[in-house]
Amino acid sequence: MIHGIRCTACSALAWGALAMGCAPATPDPAQLSTVDSLITTTAAALLTLNELDAGRYHRLDSTYEATSSVFRARFNDTLDRNSARVLGDQYLLLRGARRLGADHLRVANDLRSTSERLHALRNDLAQGAIAPEKALDLIGRESTQHAALTDEVYLVIANYRAVQQAWDRRDTVEQLLSLSALPVQP
Repeated sequence: MIHGIRCTACSALAWGALAMGCAPATPDPAQLSTVDSLITTTAAALLTLNELDAGRYHRLDSTYEATSSVFRARFNDTLDRNSARVLGDQYLLLRGARRLGADHLRVANDLRSTSERLHALRNDLAQGAIAPEKALDLIGRESTQHAALTDEVYLVIANYRAVQQAWDRRDTVEQLLSLSALPVQP
């Protein structure tokens, strides 16, 4: 009987030690706060990109396809400095519209996947599934990736502003392009 009690006591002690070794880590409030901040700024950036009219890139690309030959013909004419600048800027922006639209969508998708990763990290931290040292490394990597992604968001916004300006000067460009159809006066 004593042998059975000793075995049971030793087993209980061993299981207790294992359970203590597997106890969840206490979440660090500063780490949770950092991840919460990353989640908030990621959500705000995604909301901003979703507010922009991504279809505008497609419309400008269609305009490029329809007018690229007219632009090239007009570039063969003698142009004054202002007309050349306006037409050149418009042509370059129209030509790059498809790529700018693809970049916009890629950055939005990157924000979505980053948001999912951050939410999973936050959940793991809150439940103590990640040791604080490991969490520090993961948060550092996420912060670095987030900074690079934030730069890309700013670039998408700047490109969108340029696309908006190109859209707004359509009438001026059409007028400059139509000047090539006018007969040359002797």
